Amino acid sequence: MVSGSGTQADPYVLSSFSDLELLGSAPYTLDKYYKLGADIDASPTQDANYNGGAGWLPRGEATTKFTGGFNGDGYEISGLYINRPTTDNVGLFGYVTVGITNLNLTDVNITGKSYVGGVVGRCSTGGVVFSSLLVTGSIKANSSYLGGVIGAYEATGGSGAINNCTNTADLSGTDYIGGIAGYCQKVNSLGCSVNADITGANYIGGIFGRYGYPQVTLQSFTIEGTISATGSQIGGAVGIITYGVTITGFDISNTLSISVSSTSDNIGGVVGKNESTAYTSAINNGSVAINITGRDGVGGIIGYTGITTFSSVSYTGTVTGRTNIGGIAGVWGYGSGVTFGTATVSGSVVGTGNNIGGFIGGVLNGGTVAGLNNKNISITASSTSDSVGGIIGGQPVASAYALTISKCISTKSISGRDNLGGIIGYAYNAAISDCMQRGNVSGRGSIGGMIGYLRNSTSSINRCLVLGDISGTGDRVGGMLGGTYDYNLLLTIDQCLYHGAISGVNYVGGIAGSATWSNTSSEIKNSLSIGTLTVSGTPNYAGGIAGICMAKITNCYSRMDVNGYGHTGGLVGRQDSKTITNSYSMGAVAGNNNVGGLVGSINTGTATDCFWDTQTSNQANSALGTGKTTAQMKDQNTYTNWDFNTPIWVIENNNHNKGYPYLFFLKYLDGSIAAAASLSTSLTVTPSAVTQGIVGVISAQSTISGDLKRVRSIAAAVTCSSSIVGSISRILEMESSMGGVGSNSASLSRVIRILSESTGGSFSSGILERLTKLNSNIQVVGNSTGDLSRGLKLNSNIVTAANSTGEISRNVNLDSETTGESTVTGELSKWMLFLSEVSGISSIMGMLQGIRGLQGRVEADSSLTANMIYITLLKGVITGVVNVTGRLSRIMLLAATITGTSYTSVILTYIINFKEILCNITFKQSSIKYKIFYNTVKSKIKQSKIIFRIID
Repeated sequence: MVSGSGTQADPYVLSSFSDLELLGSAPYTLDKYYKLGADIDASPTQDANYNGGAGWLPRGEATTKFTGGFNGDGYEISGLYINRPTTDNVGLFGYVTVGITNLNLTDVNITGKSYVGGVVGRCSTGGVVFSSLLVTGSIKANSSYLGGVIGAYEATGGSGAINNCTNTADLSGTDYIGGIAGYCQKVNSLGCSVNADITGANYIGGIFGRYGYPQVTLQSFTIEGTISATGSQIGGAVGIITYGVTITGFDISNTLSISVSSTSDNIGGVVGKNESTAYTSAINNGSVAINITGRDGVGGIIGYTGITTFSSVSYTGTVTGRTNIGGIAGVWGYGSGVTFGTATVSGSVVGTGNNIGGFIGGVLNGGTVAGLNNKNISITASSTSDSVGGIIGGQPVASAYALTISKCISTKSISGRDNLGGIIGYAYNAAISDCMQRGNVSGRGSIGGMIGYLRNSTSSINRCLVLGDISGTGDRVGGMLGGTYDYNLLLTIDQCLYHGAISGVNYVGGIAGSATWSNTSSEIKNSLSIGTLTVSGTPNYAGGIAGICMAKITNCYSRMDVNGYGHTGGLVGRQDSKTITNSYSMGAVAGNNNVGGLVGSINTGTATDCFWDTQTSNQANSALGTGKTTAQMKDQNTYTNWDFNTPIWVIENNNHNKGYPYLFFLKYLDGSIAAAASLSTSLTVTPSAVTQGIVGVISAQSTISGDLKRVRSIAAAVTCSSSIVGSISRILEMESSMGGVGSNSASLSRVIRILSESTGGSFSSGILERLTKLNSNIQVVGNSTGDLSRGLKLNSNIVTAANSTGEISRNVNLDSETTGESTVTGELSKWMLFLSEVSGISSIMGMLQGIRGLQGRVEADSSLTANMIYITLLKGVITGVVNVTGRLSRIMLLAATITGTSYTSVILTYIINFKEILCNITFKQSSIKYKIFYNTVKSKIKQSKIIFRIID
């Protein structure tokens, strides 16, 4: 018996299947209010005779919509069966204009044509909320718009909402399929969850198949199960976005898998495609950890992006496809409003076609990319792939919008066929600044450390550094830029440095392979190259700065040894036009014809106040410039019209740059750097020491201060409320990257190489002296303090609330890894090798001196405390709640495995060799003390002849 009066205050209460069947017939009409009063078994709808085998008749249709209200009140309707394969608007309710709430719809078996959902087939009104709905079972649509909860929700008027809904029903249809809704317009969504197998063709997402409308948000959702598609526009959360939306607060892990056909395009871990050209979308604060595979337009976060911003997103896994393949976005399309904030990728990007990049595959328009680092990305392209880059693959079509790339770091080697760059392979209208490539780039033609191939009207490469070899088996190979297409291109290259080995066939240069830019403002200035350059073809065109040049060259120098055939010069192979000013070369130059110490050959080019070293170049002649002896090249009086006052140039006898002039911007930078600023000569600085070079990016309330003496190179990226304070002396190379609220305070002396990275709220301080190499990675609230002196190599990894303190002196190699809440303390002196792993709540404490090697593993509430002197090798695995204390002296080899809940005090003296099999001891007693006196010759030791005694 139905109770209630059908009003909003006193709804009809349905407590049985027979009550439910009354809904829609007088007086229980579609404009009344209802709620459930008990769980309802709807299995009678499965009877072959029920409605002629068609099952439940959905309440509400296009002409007579359900306009009342329905509250499940937390109760369940189970076993609902609908078999209407030629009917639209299919579900428990067919077509509604109101929200449905608090209902569990379990074990459904529903089939319809279009607009098919578990609870509602279609809703076309605004301002209503669907919340706390659960659907389980299976649902099928023979056509489009299929959702686990709602087939389609097209809100009109005010925005609608779908909140806290869960679907575990498997879905099968053709197009526009979503785990929650097939199509949503002007609808916000919060806290929805899907765990289902979804099968279809196009526009498929784990939450929504199609989603859009300006200023709506999809947030805090989870997705599990599988998505299988034969078509395109497939996303882990949304298949296609049609207007500007915000997607935030997601974690899509390997509990979801996406499987598509070999012809599927625009596949993404979060979104398949964003086609919005008028409204900006945002994807923020989420992570994806699944493998993504497709054909074209495949990305770890999004396959094809419209106007979209990205912030605090990460992808882990492998992205695989043919063309336009990227770790974050496959295709960056439409408009100019795409910006990349904090985005990280860890895994692999694999492409067999063109436009393959660590973060972005192909760019169709401009936008802004900043602060990306591909250190954890493996980039693999086929030998026939064109336009491959460490950050962006390529920009294959002309664009009216500028492409801006800044503060990006690529540490990966790049290979493919043509148009390959450490940052971007192929670009139009590109402005690249404060970027670094540390890795090799190799292919056929148009190969560059920053850009492989560049086109269109206005571009720039400023304050960039390339450290690595650049090689091509074809033409146009350069340290910064391979080649260009447009002769009227306006391009400036300023304050750039290349160091490495370059090889190619024709048009090969230390900065630019082919600098054929005839615009009167085009210029290479304040730049240098160091290394070797070799060409193998004819007629060649090889130079330390440019192979062939139609641009101005000002304040540049080359320390490259250039080996060519024809048109070969220490600075320029052939100067076709314009003037070279205040520049020099000092490397060896060799070739067969048209060879010059500074310039190999000219068309109409000229040179003013330019020189080459006749002794080191082995060349007495040059098409341009003035030859000088080595002594004259190191004398400032040679350079009478050069600016040593502002200054642009510095010369310091033999202290730096072998006594030749070098550019002041390489010398020394000291001072406070304001938010979002970068190191440059425009800063007011006070040089106080001899410094060869500092290359860095400092942003967001950062400070660098201290005394820096005899520093050959510092490459630093410091972001977000960071500071570096200390005294740094005699460093050949220091590369540091610090992100988050971090600081680095130290005295660093005679360091050959320091590679450090600090992320999260970290602190690193101490005194580091006479180190050859230091590789350190400190993450997430970690502290590392101490004195480190005369070490050759130190590799340390400290993660998650870890501490490392002590004095470390005269180390050859220290490799340590600390995870969990761990502590490493003590004094470590005269070490040759120290390899340790500490996990769990563990500690290693003590004094260790004169040790050739220590390899140890300590796990799970353990401690190792000892005085260790003159040990050649100690290998240990200690597990369980174990304590080991004692004194170990003059041990040649000890290999031990100790397990159990024990306390052991050990004194080991003058042991030559103690075999591993003899030290595999499982303790079942406590307070055992062993004193082992000697084992003289390894070959004579047998297990039965171990000499030991128990002492009190």
